[in-house]
Amino acid sequence: MSENSAGAIYLAAATDPEGNAITFSIAGGPDVSRFNITTAGQLSFKTPPNYELPDDADKDNVYRVTLAASDGRASSVLDLAVTVTNDPEGVFVRRIATGFADPVDVSIVNASTLLVAERDGNVFAFDVPSGRKTLLIRIPDSLGSLELHAIAASKTYANDGSFYLLYSNPLTRIEKYARNSSGATALASFNPVLTVGEAFSSYRAERGWLHVADDGDLFAAMGDGRSLTMESEAQSGRLPFGKLFRLRLKPDPYAGAAVGPFYLSTQLAKGLLSPQGGALLADGRVLLTDRGNVWAEVNLVDPRQPPANLGWPYKDGSLLLKPSPPANLVDPILAYEANGDLSPDGQIVGGAVSAGPIISLRDRFLFADQRGAIFALPLAAIKLGQTLGLAAAERRTADFAPDQGVINGPRALKADANGIIYILDFDGDIFRVDAR
Repeated sequence: MSENSAGAIYLAAATDPEGNAITFSIAGGPDVSRFNITTAGQLSFKTPPNYELPDDADKDNVYRVTLAASDGRASSVLDLAVTVTNDPEGVFVRRIATGFADPVDVSIVNASTLLVAERDGNVFAFDVPSGRKTLLIRIPDSLGSLELHAIAASKTYANDGSFYLLYSNPLTRIEKYARNSSGATALASFNPVLTVGEAFSSYRAERGWLHVADDGDLFAAMGDGRSLTMESEAQSGRLPFGKLFRLRLKPDPYAGAAVGPFYLSTQLAKGLLSPQGGALLADGRVLLTDRGNVWAEVNLVDPRQPPANLGWPYKDGSLLLKPSPPANLVDPILAYEANGDLSPDGQIVGGAVSAGPIISLRDRFLFADQRGAIFALPLAAIKLGQTLGLAAAERRTADFAPDQGVINGPRALKADANGIIYILDFDGDIFRVDAR
């Protein structure tokens, strides 16, 4: 039977040699608590089953129950197995682009235009209707150490072609680019947005995330900066590594005796290792994914509260790594062990909050793992101070099988202004999640 089915799913039948009336009941089975039966033999689920969140005893979407038929003097039993199958629930995944080389991030300008960053420094504008990609800029790699981490289009991209880049070369920095008077993409005014000084050029960020809010503020999460000595900077106050910031252009960027910094920077959190993506909720809070050495996390940060300490390098998920951690560590709202031979799931990627036309995805935080599994965590399940396991999220992988290609190594999972989901895969494909 298909998931989400309500009403009778099976009609039991029996005969009595004497012609006595027969009544039916549930006699047992590992999933006895999931079923109802009428005396006439109509079997139904108490709650329609969800393929993505199986509730049977062994979590394999096969529900086992034992039925009994009785004439009041004698009885017989039947062991029944009910297999629940998947329903895509309105999801249709369409490949809309292919051919990018080692892409690391995508930013959705609108339904027609995407920005794609490749690891080695290329930034493309991709026109969805025509399938044409245009090279906007190539960041020069003079020392052989260039690595792009994240990209985010500004709210004025349609007018001035502006966007933000987070990269290391070898200095880690955030810069803004825009069209110049000749129509070419170049560094914009008031740069850099955020940078690490020359004295720390041996430090490199472990990935990162950029997001431009509706008011134009830039949210930037920078991975921990590890030097040759492998010392963590996620708890230090001297460098931006391992921290989440909100950045805003100063009302008067040239005010003061010295030129720069041009952006007002507010630290929202510290204690990150390798942020992989995030989303702004309607109430202003931030959901942020982070890869640990072993654990994968989804963290909740409230910009209206004092800066949160998310734990790294004292904690990795629920695992304590160092003695005497600070007293104010904030545990993730979801964590699972993601590395090692015993783990069925890879490290975390994404995510985004869906608010589009697909009802089964609404009010859910979507994220992926690096092996291609897709998960949807109901926002109603999120509670600060409570760490959920991966079982709390719906596994939607089967629903996300695309019309062409395969999602087998997601690099980014983003939502546009209308809540439509896009997935960037390591092999150069981009997928859009449409309504079926």
